Amino acid sequence: MLGSAAACSRLLGLDAACTQMTLGIAASQPIGVREQFGTMTKPSHPGGAARVGLMSALMAQHGYTASKRPLDAPRGLLQVFSDRTDWSEITEGLGQTWEIALNTYKPFACGVVIHTDEVVYRPEVTALRARVQAVVDDSIDEASVDLTIRTSDGRELKLFVEHAIGSVENPMSNAQLRAQFAGQSEPILGAEKTARAWTLAMGIAQCNDLREFIAAATFCPLETRQ
Repeated sequence: MLGSAAACSRLLGLDAACTQMTLGIAASQPIGVREQFGTMTKPSHPGGAARVGLMSALMAQHGYTASKRPLDAPRGLLQVFSDRTDWSEITEGLGQTWEIALNTYKPFACGVVIHTDEVVYRPEVTALRARVQAVVDDSIDEASVDLTIRTSDGRELKLFVEHAIGSVENPMSNAQLRAQFAGQSEPILGAEKTARAWTLAMGIAQCNDLREFIAAATFCPLETRQ
């Protein structure tokens, strides 16, 4: 939401004072709560946040005002979330490091929060779960796993994964990303549009008009959409 507001302010060429108003307007319109995970509403959160950012920027552009301290004021947005705030998390490395560089691609399209009860309580799943013991090991990173399997014939099979695939340290390759994208997109868009969308997405930094990409990523050409 705030990121969208800042981005839209930049795209509209707003000055610092107007951008400040944009953030103030956006900060009064939070989008998304965790309770919606696993429902159809959850994926609407990013769209809602983007909409709020653009609307806030357009309102500020036309003179709509808001608090100049929407985040850090005693009754500001951040105080609503927590009264223990480390402001250095916002200002340290500002303009030099970028949080987006820490984003990674999920290797699996399905998250655990949308597993239905029917799957979770299947006899074979509960039987396996009863045989698994999870132990916290402070000597390894929280994203690592040290796995030992003891078989019925007395053998021990060991596996240590320091960095899961899809993490910053072990990112997916372009080939893996393309295969995952095709597997999710082709059943809906078809092979031809999927290939076109992939090619355009990989060159998005050089794109001057997003309409071609949008058309490739939708069910029908943009011109026919109402």
